[in-house]
Amino acid sequence: MLNHLLELRRRTLYVFTCFTALFAVFFYFAPDLFHFMMTPLLQALPKSDSLIATQLTSPLLTPIKLAADAAILASAPFALFHAWRFAAPGLYPQERQGLSWAIVASMGLFCLGVLFCFYGVLPFMLQFLANALPPGVRLMPDMAYAVGFITWMLLIFGLCFQVPLLCTLLVHLQILQISTLKMIRPYMIVTAFALGMLLTPPDVLSQVMLAIPLCLLYELGIILAVVFSKSETAAPIKTP
Repeated sequence: MLNHLLELRRRTLYVFTCFTALFAVFFYFAPDLFHFMMTPLLQALPKSDSLIATQLTSPLLTPIKLAADAAILASAPFALFHAWRFAAPGLYPQERQGLSWAIVASMGLFCLGVLFCFYGVLPFMLQFLANALPPGVRLMPDMAYAVGFITWMLLIFGLCFQVPLLCTLLVHLQILQISTLKMIRPYMIVTAFALGMLLTPPDVLSQVMLAIPLCLLYELGIILAVVFSKSETAAPIKTP
């Protein structure tokens, strides 16, 4: 038991050191990172408008929060790798292989969701919101709120892109059957639009741009579950 705790402590220190180093780097480049992250918003604003700071502490706390969020995201693969290395000795070879593929697929889907949101959803959403202003009103977002809003949207889409992996794992672990996933499809479509209404700004475009990818990802999850079930059924049974 003591050896496991010492191993956990050692790997936790590795992850913390990695996070601290990345935080220092991102904090040093915080102005460039901030302007890059605000690109969709700045392109949607009129050229005469810009971001503002409504609180005295925003110019200091916003770069710190941005650097911390970026460090957490960048150190996540390193942390997952050490979590896998810590748990691997207690798993069977087949479980280790499956867990490693699940971690890689999860990180890949998360990055795909973040990129889809940043380059596909945010430009249209922010442009729509900027053009929805009534006459005589100028849009001058607070920098802290803008960072929080964009970070929240990136996180939502990154997590929502885990749906195919979640469906496949539920079928693989025999928690759900493929027939059940197909049967509850109408309810999942309603749930996707409900999540789009709750998690995005109160406009139809934002809700649809989250709900439709969720529905498509659910269909992809069913397809992947069918493919993996067939591959497991066709795999030869190894005898000792």
